[in-house]
Amino acid sequence: MLFGRKNDVLKPDVEALSDIFTIHSGDVVLSSQVSYHDAMLVPQYCDGESLLSSIPNLQEIVVGGFHRSDCVQRLADAGRKCGVKSSVDDLLTDHFFMLMRQLLDYDLDAHLIRTGFLDPEMHEDDPEEMKRLFGGERLHRYVAGLGW
Repeated sequence: MLFGRKNDVLKPDVEALSDIFTIHSGDVVLSSQVSYHDAMLVPQYCDGESLLSSIPNLQEIVVGGFHRSDCVQRLADAGRKCGVKSSVDDLLTDHFFMLMRQLLDYDLDAHLIRTGFLDPEMHEDDPEEMKRLFGGERLHRYVAGLGW
Protein backbone atom coordinates (compact mmCIF):
# COMPACT_ATOMS: atom_id res chain seq x y z
CA MET A 1 0.00 0.00 0.00
CA LEU A 2 1.31 3.40 -0.97
CA PHE A 3 0.15 6.93 -0.42
CA GLY A 4 -2.28 8.12 -3.06
CA ARG A 5 -1.17 10.60 -5.69
CA LYS A 6 -1.55 14.23 -4.68
CA ASN A 7 -4.03 14.97 -7.49
CA ASP A 8 -5.67 11.53 -7.61
CA VAL A 9 -5.65 9.70 -4.27
CA LEU A 10 -7.33 6.64 -5.77
CA LYS A 11 -4.10 5.82 -7.63
CA PRO A 12 -0.96 4.74 -5.72
CA ASP A 13 1.92 7.21 -5.85
CA VAL A 14 4.53 4.83 -7.27
CA GLU A 15 6.83 7.81 -7.97
CA ALA A 16 7.47 8.01 -4.22
CA LEU A 17 8.45 4.33 -3.98
CA SER A 18 12.05 3.80 -2.90
CA ASP A 19 14.46 2.01 -5.24
CA ILE A 20 15.06 -0.60 -2.53
CA PHE A 21 11.61 -2.06 -3.23
CA THR A 22 10.71 -4.04 -6.32
CA ILE A 23 7.11 -4.49 -7.37
CA HIS A 24 6.75 -8.02 -8.74
CA SER A 25 4.16 -9.14 -11.28
CA GLY A 26 2.03 -10.91 -8.65
CA ASP A 27 2.09 -8.01 -6.18
CA VAL A 28 -1.03 -6.02 -5.43
CA VAL A 29 -0.29 -2.30 -5.14
CA LEU A 30 -3.01 -0.34 -3.39
CA SER A 31 -3.49 3.34 -2.80
CA SER A 32 -4.14 4.29 0.80
CA GLN A 33 -6.52 6.87 -0.68
CA VAL A 34 -4.68 9.49 1.35
CA SER A 35 -1.91 11.56 -0.21
CA TYR A 36 1.34 12.21 1.64
CA HIS A 37 0.65 15.93 1.26
CA ASP A 38 -2.78 15.65 2.91
CA ALA A 39 -1.52 13.35 5.67
CA MET A 40 1.18 15.86 6.60
CA LEU A 41 -1.33 18.71 6.79
CA VAL A 42 -3.85 16.84 8.93
CA PRO A 43 -3.09 13.39 10.37
CA GLN A 44 -5.43 10.87 8.75
CA TYR A 45 -5.49 7.17 8.05
CA CYS A 46 -6.78 4.91 5.34
CA ASP A 47 -9.66 2.52 5.90
CA GLY A 48 -7.47 -0.58 6.04
CA GLU A 49 -10.35 -3.01 6.44
CA SER A 50 -12.12 -1.76 3.29
CA LEU A 51 -8.93 -1.74 1.26
CA LEU A 52 -7.87 -5.23 2.33
CA SER A 53 -11.40 -6.56 1.80
CA SER A 54 -11.17 -5.40 -1.81
CA ILE A 55 -8.43 -7.96 -2.55
CA PRO A 56 -10.00 -11.27 -3.60
CA ASN A 57 -8.78 -14.45 -1.87
CA LEU A 58 -6.39 -12.57 0.42
CA GLN A 59 -5.07 -15.06 2.95
CA GLU A 60 -1.96 -13.47 4.45
CA ILE A 61 -0.18 -10.12 4.65
CA VAL A 62 3.23 -9.18 5.98
CA VAL A 63 3.35 -5.47 6.68
CA GLY A 64 6.35 -3.17 6.67
CA GLY A 65 6.96 0.53 6.30
CA PHE A 66 7.02 3.68 8.33
CA HIS A 67 5.97 4.00 11.24
CA ARG A 68 6.03 0.60 12.92
CA SER A 69 3.91 1.64 15.90
CA ASP A 70 1.36 3.60 13.88
CA CYS A 71 0.35 2.98 10.25
CA VAL A 72 2.08 -0.38 9.98
CA GLN A 73 0.41 -1.74 13.11
CA ARG A 74 -2.97 -0.30 12.07
CA LEU A 75 -2.83 -2.17 8.75
CA ALA A 76 -1.83 -5.45 10.40
CA ASP A 77 -4.70 -5.04 12.88
CA ALA A 78 -7.12 -4.29 10.03
CA GLY A 79 -6.02 -7.51 8.34
CA ARG A 80 -6.75 -9.52 11.47
CA LYS A 81 -10.21 -7.92 11.72
CA CYS A 82 -10.84 -9.09 8.14
CA GLY A 83 -9.81 -12.64 9.05
CA VAL A 84 -6.49 -12.38 7.21
CA LYS A 85 -3.35 -13.85 8.75
CA SER A 86 -1.35 -10.68 9.45
CA SER A 87 2.12 -10.00 10.77
CA VAL A 88 4.62 -7.16 10.91
CA ASP A 89 8.21 -7.76 9.79
CA ASP A 90 10.31 -5.41 11.95
CA LEU A 91 13.17 -5.63 9.46
CA LEU A 92 10.88 -3.94 6.93
CA THR A 93 10.01 -1.05 9.26
CA ASP A 94 11.72 1.91 10.86
CA HIS A 95 12.61 -0.45 13.74
CA PHE A 96 15.20 -2.01 11.41
CA PHE A 97 17.64 0.80 12.15
CA MET A 98 17.22 0.45 15.91
CA LEU A 99 17.64 -3.34 15.70
CA MET A 100 20.76 -3.04 13.53
CA ARG A 101 22.27 -0.44 15.83
CA GLN A 102 21.76 -2.71 18.82
CA LEU A 103 23.25 -5.66 16.94
CA LEU A 104 26.25 -3.72 15.66
CA ASP A 105 27.00 -2.08 19.01
CA TYR A 106 26.90 -5.45 20.72
CA ASP A 107 29.00 -7.31 18.16
CA LEU A 108 31.37 -4.43 17.39
CA ASP A 109 32.40 -4.02 21.04
CA ALA A 110 33.05 -7.75 21.36
CA HIS A 111 35.03 -7.88 18.13
CA LEU A 112 37.16 -4.88 19.10
CA ILE A 113 37.98 -6.39 22.50
CA ARG A 114 38.79 -9.83 21.01
CA THR A 115 41.09 -8.31 18.38
CA GLY A 116 42.82 -5.98 20.83
CA PHE A 117 41.55 -2.71 19.39
CA LEU A 118 39.49 -1.94 22.50
CA ASP A 119 40.98 -2.36 25.94
CA PRO A 120 38.17 -3.22 28.37
CA GLU A 121 40.26 -2.00 31.30
CA MET A 122 40.41 1.54 29.97
CA HIS A 123 36.69 1.85 30.64
CA GLU A 124 36.93 1.15 34.38
CA ASP A 125 36.43 4.78 35.30
CA ASP A 126 33.16 5.05 33.37
CA PRO A 127 30.52 2.92 35.16
CA GLU A 128 27.89 3.45 32.45
CA GLU A 129 30.25 2.27 29.72
CA MET A 130 31.36 -0.70 31.81
CA LYS A 131 27.72 -1.61 32.32
CA ARG A 132 27.06 -1.37 28.57
CA LEU A 133 30.14 -3.41 27.67
CA PHE A 134 29.95 -6.02 30.38
CA GLY A 135 26.41 -5.91 31.72
CA GLY A 136 24.58 -9.07 32.71
CA GLU A 137 25.63 -12.34 31.06
CA ARG A 138 28.22 -10.67 28.84
CA LEU A 139 30.83 -10.39 31.61
CA HIS A 140 30.35 -14.00 32.69
CA ARG A 141 30.64 -15.27 29.12
CA TYR A 142 33.77 -13.14 28.53
CA VAL A 143 35.49 -14.32 31.72
CA ALA A 144 34.61 -17.95 30.96
CA GLY A 145 36.06 -17.58 27.47
CA LEU A 146 32.77 -18.47 25.84
CA GLY A 147 32.75 -15.43 23.59
CA TRP A 148 30.04 -12.88 23.35
